[in-house]
Amino acid sequence: QLHWVQSCAMQEKLDCPTSSHSVLLGQSVTTPNEDDVLFTGGKVSKHAGNQRFQALIVDFAPAYDSGSAERKSHIVSEIIGKIYQSGGRFLKPQAGKSSVDSSSRVWEEVPSAPLRTKIMQAFRNRRRLLAARKQ
Repeated sequence: QLHWVQSCAMQEKLDCPTSSHSVLLGQSVTTPNEDDVLFTGGKVSKHAGNQRFQALIVDFAPAYDSGSAERKSHIVSEIIGKIYQSGGRFLKPQAGKSSVDSSSRVWEEVPSAPLRTKIMQAFRNRRRLLAARKQ
């Protein structure tokens, strides 16, 4: 059964740039576009959408790191909005249909709550990487 979900609008009542983007949960995507962000649990840093996503993390990091919980939530919404506005989606390998060969993977969109968690984790990973480089 497919469920329509309004991205991030279910998570917060702030102005949300992504509220017009509907995610069709469970729908298969066989060919990600260049603007898509691919979450694989591994490295896909060469994918153009992932490079743009990482650039947004770097750009927003100072405000995110010093922001209140409400400000951090809004920054996550801004990043989601920027990816969606460029025509990108946030994709993960579809459960039970993964392949070792990334060119033949079947993908699905990441629902709003796990997506927000993944973006917050990207900020934490960046901080850890910077701290490790200083040592």
